[in-house]
Amino acid sequence: MLFSRAVLYSQGSINSKIDYYNDLAEEYWHSNTKLAIQYSDSAYQLAQGSKYKEGLLRSLANKGISAYTNGDYMAAEDYYKRAIEIGKSEKIENDAFQFYLNLLLKKGEASKVVRLVDSAVVVENKAEVKIDYLLSRGFALVDLGDVNGVLNTLVSISNVQAADYRSNSILLLKAEYERLTGNYANAKEYLEANISTHKASGDSLNMAATLVKLAKVKSVNGNYDNALLDLTEAERLYKASGYDYGRGLCYYQLGGLYSELGQIDLSVEYYFKALEIFQDQNNKKELAETYYELAWMYFNQDEAKSRSLLRRAEIISDDIGNKSIKAVVYNYLGTLLTRQLKYDSAIYAYQKSAQLKRELNHKRGEAVAIFNLGYVYEKLGEDKKALENYLLTYPVDLDMGNQYGAAVSEYTIANVYIKLEQYKQAREYIEKAIERAEKLGAKSIIVECLLIKSKLYEKLGQVNVALDYYKRYSAMKDSVFSTEKEVRLAELEARYTLKQKDQEIRVLNLENLNRQQDLEIQSKTIKNQRFLLGLVTLGIVSICIVLFITFRLLKIRSRTNKQLQELNREISEKSEEITAQSEELREANEEILSLNEGLETEVERRTKQLNEAHKDLDTFFYHAAHDFRRPLTTFLGLAEIARTVVKDESALELFEKVEDTAGSLNRMVNKLKAVSIVGFDKLEFKKLDITKIIDTRIDKQEYLFKEYNVQIDTELQISEFKSSKDILEIIVDNLLENAILFSKKESINHIKISTRQKDKNIMLTVTDNGQGIDPALRDKVFELYFRGNETSQGNGLGLYITKKAVERLKGSIDFTSELGVGSRFVVTLPL
Repeated sequence: MLFSRAVLYSQGSINSKIDYYNDLAEEYWHSNTKLAIQYSDSAYQLAQGSKYKEGLLRSLANKGISAYTNGDYMAAEDYYKRAIEIGKSEKIENDAFQFYLNLLLKKGEASKVVRLVDSAVVVENKAEVKIDYLLSRGFALVDLGDVNGVLNTLVSISNVQAADYRSNSILLLKAEYERLTGNYANAKEYLEANISTHKASGDSLNMAATLVKLAKVKSVNGNYDNALLDLTEAERLYKASGYDYGRGLCYYQLGGLYSELGQIDLSVEYYFKALEIFQDQNNKKELAETYYELAWMYFNQDEAKSRSLLRRAEIISDDIGNKSIKAVVYNYLGTLLTRQLKYDSAIYAYQKSAQLKRELNHKRGEAVAIFNLGYVYEKLGEDKKALENYLLTYPVDLDMGNQYGAAVSEYTIANVYIKLEQYKQAREYIEKAIERAEKLGAKSIIVECLLIKSKLYEKLGQVNVALDYYKRYSAMKDSVFSTEKEVRLAELEARYTLKQKDQEIRVLNLENLNRQQDLEIQSKTIKNQRFLLGLVTLGIVSICIVLFITFRLLKIRSRTNKQLQELNREISEKSEEITAQSEELREANEEILSLNEGLETEVERRTKQLNEAHKDLDTFFYHAAHDFRRPLTTFLGLAEIARTVVKDESALELFEKVEDTAGSLNRMVNKLKAVSIVGFDKLEFKKLDITKIIDTRIDKQEYLFKEYNVQIDTELQISEFKSSKDILEIIVDNLLENAILFSKKESINHIKISTRQKDKNIMLTVTDNGQGIDPALRDKVFELYFRGNETSQGNGLGLYITKKAVERLKGSIDFTSELGVGSRFVVTLPL
């Protein structure tokens, strides 16, 4: 695809240049973003001044991706919207709307994605596009934490008839749904199935992305060893593919993994590795997320640095217009301020977080901030305000199917009702919490509920019942504590294993370093020894030379003083002469350089003239062929009429000679026209029926088959492929004509034409049992005006034009031949 585009580009078509640059941009987005950005800029510059709407649409989409990559989300949105408008007005199918949805997710506007998709799906009839929209809706609802919404979206997708379309993406959405509902085993199963599919198809990038998600699920279950292995494999795949952004995501997840294991130093190290890549790639959303995770790491060590990192995350969120990240930053800040007992500031931070989430219609995020605000009110002793906040968030958990969150809200509300001495309401909510927790098997929630029940019955004066619940609380707490201890031991064991692996890697690195240092020391020692040996040898030779020279000087000193003076004088003269010659050479060099510059200009001018002359010559050939066609057609028509009208045999003989001569001229005209077509700047490539083309060309030359007593056979295994119809007709015509004209006289001649596919090429073969070609003439066959023998009726152009036509299609032509037996020409063309 890119190769054929390059051919069109070199021939100067504006539309083909636009397509060429767009193709390159789309090719390089996942491997070399800098190159992709350059090509998208080139395509856009050309497309702006053209009327080529499809090219402009693609260039706008690529410019949008370019701005998105550079973190300029406002510009990206503008480009995508322009592309969408062109697509609508010109009715051109495109992916700009899908890119726009991805941008909105990046900006944290998940609710807007849901609204847009809900409007688009209603009017969309194409099943595949409808599934793409619904998938965007599903992942937006995952961001919003709307479990029921995700489930409804999956049901809608299942109702669309599109066999196995986007099956891997649907599996990912199912895995996200199971993760949100706490069914991690099911989530793991879906993700592993997805990985198997990508592995089988060799899709390493999507396989790596799924491994990152799988590692996240495994770490939630405390399976840190396997999570580490998944992230390590994902990082390896991303590195092999040259996809640095993916490596950054791996490092970000590793930072979170080590944070859960309590290895703060390693966590910070990996977060900073991620930060370095995100900064280099200008991934602003990920930068902001990494900053607020680092802020959490520094909270207990350096509160000032923690605040500074949160501030950086906030600035970036403002820059890219991502209110969702800014809301998270305020939520983190509220928690930090609450621990510092700065309750007024914490209230402001939580209120700001809730406000931002409310603007985004992110109900779950708003509920989290309001719930945390209630906790601050409890700390301040404002229990009624706290209750109001808890009662606001509770319905959100129920609506979104967040059973765990609903149970926590219920026992928290019950506890506040006890403080307010509203025991009936307290009992109602605590019973709901216990029932929900038992269904979930959430023992930690049941423990809290038993303690609150004990408090409730104590306040009601039912001491025995209160004591019974407290005993059950204590017994279950010990059991849960024991389980927690086991989990903690597993964590410690995982940490120990990870440390062992890190230690083994460090030891191996040290061993490699030691080996390298030993080799360097040995190499330097050998170099030093050689150097010293050279110095000693040089010293000895120098001493010998000095002694010899000293001896000679002493011997001839008395005789050579005058000679030395004379030589000094001659040397001075020669020096002056050389200086003068040097100046002359310098001037000559300057003159030569000047002439070279003029020569290069002249060469460029004459090359341009030559190219223009070639174009003029092609045009002349084309028009000359067209002008000759009319009188030739008249001649041939008159000769045909003469056969039926004229009875005189001598006159008929003359007309027959006229017809032969006109036929020869007609073939020559066809050759001239073929030369001009092969030289055209622009060729039209489209899907062709090669069987139909070959049948047509055979019919066209039927009169030659009869004249030369030729029987034609075909064996066509290929029916359709993409190529230039004009060029392909030239190739078939000339190969058939060559086989006919070089057939044996006074015998039955056979020509076979066949097609077949070999690898990614089509093989067109023409075989004959004609005169064959002398091996001594093999290298001249494709030369201009070459004729195989004196009796040939050809004009020496056919095989020359055939070779040029094949090369124009980026193909090759070869032949085998035996004199007196026949020839076999094979044309190889790319599919």
